Amino acid sequence: MTKVKRIATLLFGKGFNVLVSFLFLPYMARVLSYEDYGSYGQILLITAFASAILALGLPQILYIYLAREKNNQLYFDSNLIFIVSLGLIGGILIFFLSEPLAYWLENHKLIDLLRVFAWSIPFHLGYQSIKSRLITDQKVKHFTFLNIASNLLKVLLIVFAIQVYNSVYLVFVFILFTTIIQFSFGLYIAKRGDVGFLFSKRAVKIQLIDGLPLGVTNFFSTGLFYVDGLMVSRYLGVEPYAIYRNGAFEVPLISSISNSINAVILPEISKFYNSKFYEKIVKLKREVVKNSVALIYPILIFLLFNAQDFIVIYLGEAYRDSAIIFAIFNLTLFVRIYDYQDILMAARKTKMILQHNLLVFALNIILNIVLIQEFGIIGAAAATVICLFLISALLLHRNMKAIKVKMFELFDLKRILQVCLLSLSTVVIIYFLLMKVNDGILRLGLSMLFYFPIVYFLLYRFKFVSKEVVDGLLKRETKQ
Repeated sequence: MTKVKRIATLLFGKGFNVLVSFLFLPYMARVLSYEDYGSYGQILLITAFASAILALGLPQILYIYLAREKNNQLYFDSNLIFIVSLGLIGGILIFFLSEPLAYWLENHKLIDLLRVFAWSIPFHLGYQSIKSRLITDQKVKHFTFLNIASNLLKVLLIVFAIQVYNSVYLVFVFILFTTIIQFSFGLYIAKRGDVGFLFSKRAVKIQLIDGLPLGVTNFFSTGLFYVDGLMVSRYLGVEPYAIYRNGAFEVPLISSISNSINAVILPEISKFYNSKFYEKIVKLKREVVKNSVALIYPILIFLLFNAQDFIVIYLGEAYRDSAIIFAIFNLTLFVRIYDYQDILMAARKTKMILQHNLLVFALNIILNIVLIQEFGIIGAAAATVICLFLISALLLHRNMKAIKVKMFELFDLKRILQVCLLSLSTVVIIYFLLMKVNDGILRLGLSMLFYFPIVYFLLYRFKFVSKEVVDGLLKRETKQ
């Protein structure tokens, strides 16, 4: 399988699972009470937070060692045994800390749920290392099929647990079961041909030395999306958390657009930096920003203007209050037009990335404590948005220093303003034309039908988005 086909297969699998999750969320929101849905979200939040801490960058760093070491079975086995052991320790700790955690979040339902789902952590972490092995060994089809099959099995079992037994406890029993199944089949595929398990303290040590800085950085950067949920749960309780959780998400399509643009235009950043071709980096980055703005900002402005209709239709009337959270949270998409780490990674300034993420992570905790107590769930969303804008600004400043440029050389501010004005004026005109349509579904459907063709035709017609980018994205979709 060629490199392009492997990437396309991975993207197809990821896209399919994102779509399933996106369609599954409204089902869960409608069939569970605030208390049950909030408890469900809190369990996933706690275990995700624990997994982020325990990973230590080992699954990511394994790619490097599998590619460059001849005895890659030793490095894979050592990595897998160690990370599963860490996960087992984490699971034991969460099992015994289930009562204090439930008490801290003032939700006694979490005790039994944590005690069963804590055991998913070693299998979840182990599967991340197995994923690295499967992709390195070019078993992408196996990995994609396993991901899709296990995700569909999980969804079917969750529906069965709720519809037949009306049991959130059984939901987590089934998710644990599918996690074990996924791990077991993945291990079988990855180890096929290997004899037994090898373990080397040295292999673990050198992977830890290289992986730990990456793991700590990933923890603090992704931790920005965990802190708000934990703080809302702690200070406001399970029901406000359920409302918050159903608003605090980005539409999956946005990240797909951003990733696709970077894949089409930015394969040469590292090479240009090492050759000191800074002017070529500026040209590439400016092109990415221009096209990202033209593709992403119209979606963002439409969602901000129609947040309430979208949330009510998507999640139901019970989550109408989630709309303001959705609108605030999606302001983060204004900065999703630029990769703030690629130049610093090419310059090997990962320590700087870590320092900035640590600073903003600490600030995020402080802001959440202050703003939640003052403004409730709106304060939590505001804290996240402020911190994401801040980390973007700090890393952008370091980017500009690394390649010795000014902001206006990377960002065409006039074009950005033009895209915003075009999108805003179009959505306002359509709003007033359809304001007498009382049915929310019909109103939103007609708005989309008129808005997106008009805006994107005008942006393409006046060359706000490059033909090469559109062709590249269409080719990628065709190959998928």
